[in-house]
Amino acid sequence: MVYRRIRDLREDSDLKQKTLAEYLTCSQVCYSQYELGKRDIPTDVLIKLADYYGTSIDYLLGRTDCLEEGEKMFKNKNPDGTLNLCGKNVARLRMAMRPKISQNNLAGLLQLAGLDLEKNAVQRIESGQRFVTDIELKKLAQVLGVSIEELLR
Repeated sequence: MVYRRIRDLREDSDLKQKTLAEYLTCSQVCYSQYELGKRDIPTDVLIKLADYYGTSIDYLLGRTDCLEEGEKMFKNKNPDGTLNLCGKNVARLRMAMRPKISQNNLAGLLQLAGLDLEKNAVQRIESGQRFVTDIELKKLAQVLGVSIEELLR
């Protein structure tokens, strides 16, 4: 079983595998194997992860889409179900750059600008599967050479 949700939660929180491995008192390799489904996650580790993210074990295991127990996942969704306003514009502006740059290259430019995002986070922003903080919005506008207002249109 691949534990995609623990990876998504970690990336959405801009955490490194090493950070969570330290919290769980295991090695980074062990934690990586949890995310990849190469190692079953012990119950006590699932409890720690659920407590850390404020969610249920059922959510971590994909048995429910409710991130918070007793609530609908992400109440603040756009009418189309996306979690941000700027994702489509980020993708459009990135692809309009000359030369056109990849999501990985955009992540690199953001890192040079002081924002620690990985390619997967850029992909999730562009597809509307990730919230965007005000700090991230400001850096995205800076790197893409547009105003924040243009990103939010």
